[in-house]
Amino acid sequence: MSKLSAQKPRLGDYFSQRTEPGREGLPTLSVTLRDGLVFRDDLDRKTDTSLEHHEHLLAREGDIAYNMMRMWQGASGRAATDGLVSPAYVVLRPTDKIDTRYAAHWFKSARMVYLFWAYSHGLTEDRLRLYYDDFAEIPAAPPPLPIQRGIAAILDEWDNAIVTAKKLVDTKLNRANKIRRAVFADIADDVVPLCDLADCATGVSAPQAKSAFSDSGPRFVRVNDLASFAGEKPDDPEYLAEEFVRNARMRLFPAGTVLFAKSGMSAKLDRVVQLPEAAYIVSHLGAVVARNQAYQQYVFHWLSENPPSSLLQGDGFPSLRISEIAELEIPDVGEEHAGLIGQALDQSFDSVRSERRRLSLLERQKRALMQKLLSGDWPVPASIGRLLPGGQEIDEAVGGEVPHAEATG
Repeated sequence: MSKLSAQKPRLGDYFSQRTEPGREGLPTLSVTLRDGLVFRDDLDRKTDTSLEHHEHLLAREGDIAYNMMRMWQGASGRAATDGLVSPAYVVLRPTDKIDTRYAAHWFKSARMVYLFWAYSHGLTEDRLRLYYDDFAEIPAAPPPLPIQRGIAAILDEWDNAIVTAKKLVDTKLNRANKIRRAVFADIADDVVPLCDLADCATGVSAPQAKSAFSDSGPRFVRVNDLASFAGEKPDDPEYLAEEFVRNARMRLFPAGTVLFAKSGMSAKLDRVVQLPEAAYIVSHLGAVVARNQAYQQYVFHWLSENPPSSLLQGDGFPSLRISEIAELEIPDVGEEHAGLIGQALDQSFDSVRSERRRLSLLERQKRALMQKLLSGDWPVPASIGRLLPGGQEIDEAVGGEVPHAEATG
């Protein structure tokens, strides 16, 4: 190492590597991209391990652990308690020059994630590894401890607000789902095939060339867009060129069309969504269009309660036949009653949509505030109250997404 590089602050000046073996009786922790270091038992997808406790690594309260295979994506988190982590992780023990509450946020910033990628090694992205020795060489100069602690206090409060908002979304969604379930459980009218009330169709093959897209015209909807319609990730619309639409003989589906994945592993998900605007859809999606406007929301809510995925049987590559979807039995309550049911159920889910918008705004504001504080653009005020959720300083300038220019620096 040259004298010049030795004089520059680097992450190795703030963290050493902890390699202590795990101890019996401690909980097992896992690193997630979204939520940092969490209890493995709390994960939706629980993974069993055959490793004994001493074959794990020990992470002490306040340490930061990262997944060396996914650190280039920002997979790290702070341990809120002593625990066991995978031997595929790197455990960072802080020095007295770093507050790990600050570092947990700092390591999620665009600039640091870029550096983690730049210092990782591997032939392809899915084989990139960030070993501790390379991590330690990353140039870094965090602010003095008092500023670190001020930034951590502000961003921790935003995280608390986001967690509370998520719980409120879940509570309201559970209540709305119970109402919908009760409504359809009480309907005892005659049933008819779904095709009596709606047309069932599918999309066409997706375009391969980027030249098929333009910045105008009706939207093109892919399978992954189902998550964005469900409010789980930011919306990123793509649009098709008229020439491709014409050559591929694509059908334009109207706003309100009910969509679901009909093939691939996504078909196993109980996700049913509606198009917010007219769009073309990919061939892996199925579409249900009510024949009468009065039935539109009624059909959507009934399919949400009775998702097409319930028809899947057996193993192998899952696929749903549109002909089978069309023959699903749905109660026919008449146009007027269907319209009233659809309106009533829409109202019960309005508060869920409102809460999701509030959650999305909090997340965008927090990301923007992170960039302002971690880059030093905004100094930490003596009174941090005005930078907390709902503070006067959080206005339109922070409410939107701040461009991640620092990621290319």
